[in-house]
Amino acid sequence: MPLAEDIASLTVSDALAALDTKGITSREYVQTLRERIAAHNPALNAVLFINDSALQEAERLDKLRAEGKLLGPLHGIPMLIKDNVDVAGIPTTGATPSLRSNVPSQSAPVVKALQNAGVIVLGKTNLSELASSYSTCNTSFAGVCHNPYNLDHITGGSSGGSGASVAAGFAPAALFTDTFGSTRCPSLCNGIYGFRPTHGRYPTTGLIPLVSMFDTVGPGARSVADLLILDSVMSGDDATQTKVDATSLRVGIPRKFFYDGLTPDVAKAIESSLAQLETAGVTLIAADLPVDVSENFEAMFALATESFVRDFDAYLDAAIADPLNPLKQKLKTIDVIEQIANPVSQGFWRAFNNPAPPAVLAAARQKRADQMQSVSEVFAGLRLDCLFYPGSPSTALPLSAGDMAGMENYKGRYNVAPFNALPACAIPIALGSDGLPIGAEVLGAPASDRRALAIAQLFEGILGHITPPTLPAV
Repeated sequence: MPLAEDIASLTVSDALAALDTKGITSREYVQTLRERIAAHNPALNAVLFINDSALQEAERLDKLRAEGKLLGPLHGIPMLIKDNVDVAGIPTTGATPSLRSNVPSQSAPVVKALQNAGVIVLGKTNLSELASSYSTCNTSFAGVCHNPYNLDHITGGSSGGSGASVAAGFAPAALFTDTFGSTRCPSLCNGIYGFRPTHGRYPTTGLIPLVSMFDTVGPGARSVADLLILDSVMSGDDATQTKVDATSLRVGIPRKFFYDGLTPDVAKAIESSLAQLETAGVTLIAADLPVDVSENFEAMFALATESFVRDFDAYLDAAIADPLNPLKQKLKTIDVIEQIANPVSQGFWRAFNNPAPPAVLAAARQKRADQMQSVSEVFAGLRLDCLFYPGSPSTALPLSAGDMAGMENYKGRYNVAPFNALPACAIPIALGSDGLPIGAEVLGAPASDRRALAIAQLFEGILGHITPPTLPAV
């Protein structure tokens, strides 16, 4: 059997090859990752729950493989799932006290799709309480999640546990969610690849809702090739990869706003990346957007209030009605809000609980419609394949910065994709002088999910990979 460190560093694609050639078994793979989690998770606090039946499932899949009966393209691959997505028999707590006894008897459809393709669920990952901040600095029972590159820095949010887990080698891939940026922010902070699809591409039933018109799950992994496999399984889209050639690409560079306020390290890394892309034959086009995207969060927040209580009550009602779910307390949205431990998260949820006035909602809907049209016209008018810009003006913030600093640092750029219903992929491009990852975002054209991923994969090949973190000795 290969060294444990080698097994932990496998990408999904590498692991599939190793399983096919009998270099490892799924049982060996799962056991190695469980041991790694046991050793290093106490320092990171990235994983909240372990699936006790994972080894048994791995043995079952090994037997099927020996019989030539593969379930699908991910047969025998272990994954971690963010703890706001239902997995049968494992708590779905949203990292909040009132949902600690929420143990669904059915997995979310997107998890079922992964399992039907052969995925083994290793367990559930930490998140900011009820997915409502960019830091994963919980004061709830879940506790603070620490960045594997530097334990004194945040993992991003809200899917901080998923991002830290993939970077730390706890699993080759994980499931995230993304409403305001919660797949891409932790991908950047932890130096991995993360994808937000066009809204509606993946089913969201069985997901603790935040803002249904923007909520989506999203995959994170250590290569874009892995994202392409995961996207195909979760969407049911053709697995055939869209081919792109650097010399045919027209990439928009929106310097206004997106390139403002960068730290010297981020500015240097992004300019170096642009130079590498141009040397590879990519055509870079000045593409400043004709609309102000810096205030999208306020409009998204207003729109959130329109459906928030209805959608969250519906999730609670379904959980309570599940005869095998021990969550039997007659919870409503307000009951959950009252028990939120993190004061910043509680503040946001209290605000969500109060519908915005009709005039504010109308203005938010109009702002979105106008911006979607303007951005679409930029793509069409300049014949752009994507936009490319830094995902954050800095590397991951220190834990001491607090939740509100994270909000101000990350919300602007990450809100553009959901507000405009565009696919977006986070890619790591460098390490800063502080040893923390620097990342960029590839924002695809409307309804171009597979092509956006193919472009991100091309950029990955041109820009190369960053050094993974060295975990503290145990």
